[in-house]
Amino acid sequence: MQTFNSQLSKLGVERGTWNVRRFSPVHGLGSRLKFGDVYFTMTSHNTLGLLFSRASCILVGHLVATEVILEAASVPIPAKPTAVFAAPLTGPAICRPGYVAPDCLVAPFDIRGNFAAVGNGLAKPAVSKDVRPDPPSLHRPEFANDGQYGNGSSWVSHSPDSWIKIDLGKVMSADRVRLGRDRVGLLDNHDPGQITLQTALSENAYTNGDDSNDATEYTTVFQTRAPNFPGTFGPGESLEAAFPPVQARYIKVQVFNFAAALDEIEVFGFSAVTAKTRGNQNAVTVQFSQPVDPVSATIPQNYGISGGVGVQGVLLLETAKVRLFTTPIPAGQPYTLTLTEIKSSRNEDLPSGSQLKFFQTQSGITRKEYQYALPQ
Repeated sequence: MQTFNSQLSKLGVERGTWNVRRFSPVHGLGSRLKFGDVYFTMTSHNTLGLLFSRASCILVGHLVATEVILEAASVPIPAKPTAVFAAPLTGPAICRPGYVAPDCLVAPFDIRGNFAAVGNGLAKPAVSKDVRPDPPSLHRPEFANDGQYGNGSSWVSHSPDSWIKIDLGKVMSADRVRLGRDRVGLLDNHDPGQITLQTALSENAYTNGDDSNDATEYTTVFQTRAPNFPGTFGPGESLEAAFPPVQARYIKVQVFNFAAALDEIEVFGFSAVTAKTRGNQNAVTVQFSQPVDPVSATIPQNYGISGGVGVQGVLLLETAKVRLFTTPIPAGQPYTLTLTEIKSSRNEDLPSGSQLKFFQTQSGITRKEYQYALPQ
């Protein structure tokens, strides 16, 4: 950084740690590095290594980089994913017609709380830089967030350093992304290599193959590095990348290896998961994805129920569960619960305008008697 410090100061850039967001390779020392409208001359291998934090960008032979867009990192970017349990399956594994197991296997799983799942009503089908052309019935970008695990419903890249994006449908507070290769047939190939996760609030062209404005729209929130992460998935393994909470509408996953496979991308954060009455005419139980702030989560005015139902009180049942005490909720019709100004125990804001649907069922047990005339 000292080599460039005088020039960076002219741009109003202070000393610090920088992370590469995009680069174009050229050959030979003496090549220029572009920052804004200023070019810097690459003077040594060490200088290049200091500027590049991604292992895939470090000098190989005489390859150096020009036109690099840098971003400041005020805190270290998380770099090591954690092995976690996959979501439970909600149906049997089936085989896509025309193929054989385990390549063909696909199974639905529990998508509750998963911002990326199309089945939750907000997220859009994923788009990608490219996709392996054969076989198209098994590998498509939209299979990466269709709510199904397995190689039979996965995305496989068709170039090194490829990417796939998901539009969450609206701005969410995200803090975790879960990835896997094949959590049904347990295939152990097509490893991703090093992984970078980025988020954005806007996207000028959410379409396959278009990353024309990503350098200014997306910010890196997680970036694996060797030796902390070998770039591989174990058979059936789910890896979770956790990072500080960030407001995001778009999630971008970059994989370094050619033909990298992901069977599903799951995105999580602070959210309201379910609202249920279980037949109670004067109460609704709300389940959150994370422990809640006991103050904001127990303010009746932070909850609104459609149909003229009033919230009169709130009781914290568990760290991530509350019960709303309400005016009578007539049976036999659907309701919408709107939640506002609620925070998690980590001070994350619940996404603005969060809503849950619930249906009031008939309370109690109804006894019905039938009389039949017995034959004489």
